[in-house]
Amino acid sequence: MKKQLLTIVALLSMLPCWAQWQGTNLTNLPYLPIGNMTVHKGNLYAILVDLTPSKLYKLDAGGSSWTAVTTSAAGPRLMQDAGNKMYIATLNGTSSQIYYSYDGGQTMILDTVGTTSQGATLAVNMQYHNGKIVLGTNDAYFIKDTGDIQWRNITDLNGSAIFPPADPITWYGDTMYAYKNNFQSLYISADYGVTWVLRPTDLPSGFRTLRIITDASSSRLYVGGSWANDSTSGIWYSDNGGSHWTLVNANGVIGKASDHTPQQIFAMYADGQTFYAAMDNNKNPSAPDVISTTTGLANLAWDTTGLPTTADNQTYGDYFLRYNGEVYLAVNVFDIYKKGAPANGVSMLGSKVLSVYPNPAGSRLYIRQDESSKISQVIVSSLAGQEMITTTYTSGGIDIEGLAAGMYVAEIYSTDGSHNPVRFIKE
Repeated sequence: MKKQLLTIVALLSMLPCWAQWQGTNLTNLPYLPIGNMTVHKGNLYAILVDLTPSKLYKLDAGGSSWTAVTTSAAGPRLMQDAGNKMYIATLNGTSSQIYYSYDGGQTMILDTVGTTSQGATLAVNMQYHNGKIVLGTNDAYFIKDTGDIQWRNITDLNGSAIFPPADPITWYGDTMYAYKNNFQSLYISADYGVTWVLRPTDLPSGFRTLRIITDASSSRLYVGGSWANDSTSGIWYSDNGGSHWTLVNANGVIGKASDHTPQQIFAMYADGQTFYAAMDNNKNPSAPDVISTTTGLANLAWDTTGLPTTADNQTYGDYFLRYNGEVYLAVNVFDIYKKGAPANGVSMLGSKVLSVYPNPAGSRLYIRQDESSKISQVIVSSLAGQEMITTTYTSGGIDIEGLAAGMYVAEIYSTDGSHNPVRFIKE
């Protein structure tokens, strides 16, 4: 019983290692729209919509406060890092102008040649990849090399426009991927949108993709969407360039929104074993619905601690990025939140950090020891606090063959009195 209590205390002590969302105080005014954010030349920038006199902000060193950036063009709405340049789309009524800046948005140079009527209609998204900038408006996609003068319209196989945001685009290496929802088909282009080829796929019939992203660290593709009959929503991934897709087991955390329709996937972020997704609210009132894992897709769980609870269902996570080792989340009409993420499944408690390997593990688990002290005992417990294995540790590792597949905690006790709980996955 005493060991079980120690286990529970240890698990509670680990909660800071899982981290919770913390507001960055970009604004303390609720329902003030956030345009988006980007990391440019080592700095994090964000846009507040409908705020005067300045709408462009830069996060100060230390990440504790924001400073307004005085710009030479009014009404920034969207922005995108593009190497030496920052691209900014402004809002003027129902249309946008496109600019670029070399000095973090202070001086903006008009860049609209080739866009609709020499000035884009409402800008809805921007992407940058390998020297190419992509602009999505409410009626077309445009692309160009950042050194070119003129934008070029991206068309599909039939010569008609690919419509953002209804037809999401991403990059897989230097290949562009676009999902045409009206045909429920995946297209690829090896020449930056000049020509397209249909990519046969086993995504289910009737599936509508709302978001498509690529994990650059693993070259894994992700799509998030719902079935055309509004029966359910889901997230799928592909490790072979979009031909074969696997449904992510979301452990029941993706379901119906507060209006009883399938939850929409508004944003996704992936980096190896780390994955985040943001959806619309599943109940009213509630915090923005965010799910995440840092230990692989099998461990997706709710991740809403620290996010604001509102009395309606209009607040949702809209944009993820990583900056200075932390994950940042722009909530559409509230604030930008951040949290640190544990690395390689290592949790910290006491004076040192220990890690286990392999992780995930099969039949045996090994510990990287601290040379200053020896391991006196290891207790392996379930996340619920049930003690599964108690043993001394030798160079031969720990026999975990009898454990069921899942996540566990190895509580490592050392001769110097320190105690380090470390999470691991049993395959």
